[in-house]
Parts: sequence; structure tokens; C-alpha cells
Amino acid sequence: MKASGRIDALGTAFRKIPSFGRRKLAEISVRTVNRNLPSQRSLIAELLERDEFLLVIFDACRFDAFEDMYTDHYDGTLRKVSTTNTYTKQYQQTMWPDTYDLTYVAGGPVVSDRTFEQSDLSYRPSEHFDTIVPAWDRGYKKELGVTPPEAVTEVAQETDADRMIVHYFQPHAPYIGETRLRESHDLSADGTAKIETRVESLKQIYEQIETGEIDNDNLEAAYYSNLERVMRAAKQLVADVDRPTMITSDHGELLGEDGRYLHGGRPHPVLCTLPWLNVSEPVGKITTPSV
Repeated sequence: MKASGRIDALGTAFRKIPSFGRRKLAEISVRTVNRNLPSQRSLIAELLERDEFLLVIFDACRFDAFEDMYTDHYDGTLRKVSTTNTYTKQYQQTMWPDTYDLTYVAGGPVVSDRTFEQSDLSYRPSEHFDTIVPAWDRGYKKELGVTPPEAVTEVAQETDADRMIVHYFQPHAPYIGETRLRESHDLSADGTAKIETRVESLKQIYEQIETGEIDNDNLEAAYYSNLERVMRAAKQLVADVDRPTMITSDHGELLGEDGRYLHGGRPHPVLCTLPWLNVSEPVGKITTPSV
């Protein structure tokens, strides 16, 4: 049998395995690839031994994108860490299964009891953290379809707990950086450029990828621009605190690898290889982009 035929046969055999079995095989594959990496869970356990810390979560942040960009904003030691989580609700349940003397500033509604109730899951974030601060509720921008990272930073600065997690929603879609998937550059009445952004849900993005309306280059540019925006916004917070600060992610993001996009589903090395930055200090100009 030719090599292409063997690959097709293996793919067909893999698809015939029940979905739970496929996930377990994928987890084993990822663990094999990442066998020499520290686990994110072990590093978080070490962090929890401290009396004071700031843990910053960038939602759906790829290691390679973070590695490409972080030195423009932060000085520190970057490590590559492993996880088997591919979406936020799974991250919440597996990474935070006990009760914690922590304040969790949530930039998105997924870190809320209501989200887990709607998904018929028994996990309740409020039962695991001393305090959850719903920044997503206080700073939501209808025109963006999301709470921008600058608003999350403001809420975190006001909260300023000794042991604090700040979970930004970006670089997760919708894409609200300078490069966006849909923009209309019509002129306003005064002759200036007017940008009207249509907010894409994950479902809409999937549909636009399937129709070819969005290609991999468009998607990657919008994703990187979203990451740039959250890195700038979080830098304001990092500059204000005087305690050990780490930046990591809950899961990665697929941008076309192996024909897969965004996140969720069975583990993949891109989804399960995350950044862990021990921040020394922010670098460069600290600016406040328009929300």
C-alpha cells in the first residue's frame, strides 16, 4: 500500500473510534509530545504557596504568538508549559478543583455560575474562589461585543487583592485589535474615516472560514492584533503591582493547523502548549488604547 493510502486508512480508522476514545488518544499524543515540559498545573500549585502574587490569564493564547510578541512589552523569563485543556470551562474544572483564598477578576462571563448552569455542569466557580469580580459585566461594550482589556485592567486596579487572578478575554475572538475581520471605512459627515466593526461569534467565524470569506492570513492577522491589544492593556496593570507576576493562558488557539480552527475538541499540541512568563518588569511605553 502506498504511503498516502496508509495515511488515509489510518485517518478512517481513527474516525471510527468513539469520540471519547479519540480524545484519550489525542491526550496521550499531546503528553508524549510535551513529556519534557513542566505542567501548568504544577507551576500554579507552586504559585499558590506564595502570600502575594498576580496571575494574568490571556484567553486562548498560543505559545508561538506570545513568544513572538512579549519582549515588546515585558521583560522576564518565558517557559513553555503543557496542559490537556482545550477550552475555558474545562480549564476551570481541572485547574481549580478545590477551594482557594483568591480573588478572580473575570474578563468574560464563562467564569460565572450561570455559564456552568446553562451547560448542565455541576461545577460552580463561586464555590471555589473567595471572590469573583465580574469585570465582564462592568465593562462590556455592546459595539465590540465583548469587554475590552482596558476595562478589565481598570477593574483589576481597583480590586488590587494580594492574591489575584486577572483573566482577560483576549486574544480570544471577537477581534477588536487594529486589524479586524470586518471593517467599513466609510467617511463620516465631517470627512473623517469611520470604522464600523461587525462582531463575529465563533460560529460566524467558522462559517466564514468554510466559505472562504476568511482565509488563514486574515485570521492570523486579526488574532495577533488582538493579542497586541491585550498585552498593552495588561502592561498597565503589571506596572502598578509590586508582587510576583506570571502571565499564562487557559488554552491555545488553532489557526488552520491540521485543518482545525479556534479551540475546543480533542487535544492538539498548539492548544496544549502554553506560555508561562515570570515577569521582571514591563518595558516600553505604557499607553491606553481607546476602548
